[in-house]
Amino acid sequence: MLSSLKIQNFALVQSLEIDFFSGLDIITGETGTGKSIILGALGLILGSRADTSSLMEPDTKCVIEGKFQIPGSQFVDFFKDNDLDWDENTIIRREISPAGKSRAFINDTPVNLSLLKEFADQLVDIHSQFQTQKLVDSRYQLSLLDAVAGHKALLVQYGDKYRVLRKMESDLNLLKEKELNAKKEYDYFSFQVHELEEANIQPLELESLDEELMLLSNAEKIKLVLQTAMYEISDGDESLNNRIAGLDKQFSAISSLNSRLLLIQKRLEDVLIETKDISGEIAEMYESVNIDQERLEQVNNRIRVINNLLVKHQFKTETELLNYADELREKIKSTESLSQDIEQMQKHLTVLNSELNMMADEISSNRHKQVEPLEKQLVTLLRQVGIPEAAIQISLKDSELLNEFGKDNIKVLFSANKGSRPMEVGAVASGGELSRLMLCFKYILADSIFLPTVIFDEIDSGVSGEVAIKVGQMIKKLSSGRQVLCITHLPQVAAMGDHHYVVYKVPGRERTATHIRQLQSNERIEEIAKMIGGHVPGAAAVESAKELLMRN
Repeated sequence: MLSSLKIQNFALVQSLEIDFFSGLDIITGETGTGKSIILGALGLILGSRADTSSLMEPDTKCVIEGKFQIPGSQFVDFFKDNDLDWDENTIIRREISPAGKSRAFINDTPVNLSLLKEFADQLVDIHSQFQTQKLVDSRYQLSLLDAVAGHKALLVQYGDKYRVLRKMESDLNLLKEKELNAKKEYDYFSFQVHELEEANIQPLELESLDEELMLLSNAEKIKLVLQTAMYEISDGDESLNNRIAGLDKQFSAISSLNSRLLLIQKRLEDVLIETKDISGEIAEMYESVNIDQERLEQVNNRIRVINNLLVKHQFKTETELLNYADELREKIKSTESLSQDIEQMQKHLTVLNSELNMMADEISSNRHKQVEPLEKQLVTLLRQVGIPEAAIQISLKDSELLNEFGKDNIKVLFSANKGSRPMEVGAVASGGELSRLMLCFKYILADSIFLPTVIFDEIDSGVSGEVAIKVGQMIKKLSSGRQVLCITHLPQVAAMGDHHYVVYKVPGRERTATHIRQLQSNERIEEIAKMIGGHVPGAAAVESAKELLMRN
């Protein structure tokens, strides 16, 4: 439960600190004094969004701190899983800087807003007039029925699987679209690959072909030069080899006379070896160079084929062409595998859809089991809060399509008058009737889910007189075993409280500030009398206030 609340620099609050207690804590105050500010501050430490417009002093940090007494059995695992320090008196703090930066802490450990809200949703249930309007929303109606059905774990499991289903459906649609586009290009890619494979291009082939082309184009000239060279080097009587060999012989005869002569002789030997090697290579090349017009035409054609492909695909080298062919093969392979992927995914979807339908059937069955008992409970409670002829019908119908909540469509039908046909609650219920219907739902849910603190913001709106007493009695019963904070304008409800707080304004030199304080017994009489008879209550209002307090 909420044991204390501190507020600094928030809206009209400069600084305040107040303790709360178990049971029914009543908060009253004249319109405009700032009761909603207290609720807004609570909302911030429970995860609501914040902005700098809520700062009283725009250059000063806003700090809101709430201390909660929490049972360890409910939250030890939560603290452990999120690496938080456990304490039965847990402090939640929210800070808003003048720059607009918001920070949240649980027992001085920084937490993000989503984690804070997850924690706070298990601590406090705030009901405002806005939430009453949610009662006409079918999704909210379904959530109320689910809370009574008590199958939260099943709903979470279903929701997780449903999100997987929707993701798979999205992925499948993308695959099908990809396959459709790929099929349009499949024939074109296949033709290009066939063309490149038929060309059988090799790396650096063009360079080799260019060399061969030069030889073939100049074969006659090359053979003539080679033939002349062979004659001059080795074939003639005065060939280069014979002359070098003669010189080598002469130097051999005198090489022993001087080291330099020996060196020259050795070099002549080397030259002779080199010229003989050159002669052999020339002869070999002479034999390999042929005047072949047919081969010349083949080489020219081959060069033309490769160059045409390079120009067509806008590449510079054969390697780029070969890499492009590999890319096309991968695209073709990917296109061919898409149909297999689609088929496989469709099988998974069929299985998952079957599992979800089974879970949805179980969820629906649980809901249907609770419909009649819930209708009876609501009618009984509505009679207690002043709608004696109330009729409630909860209509559940199966939908052919699954949704995030299962497969049920819900309608809550309501009638406040005998003989009137129940119609959708949003169409026939007045504001006061909606408030009481919501109170009845909350009363029932209190026994179904763990909620240590429930906060009502004018849940008694639209009622008065004896009905107000009955509403107050239900709120009082609801506070048995839990903390209920109730903001009210009704003296009948205020008199039911175990503790009573008043919100008031204090004018200052520069600005007005909102304060809150707990009332003592005699002060409660005066406050309730003001609620009955106005700012200066008469004796009758005071007596009525005493009577209300004595009755409760």
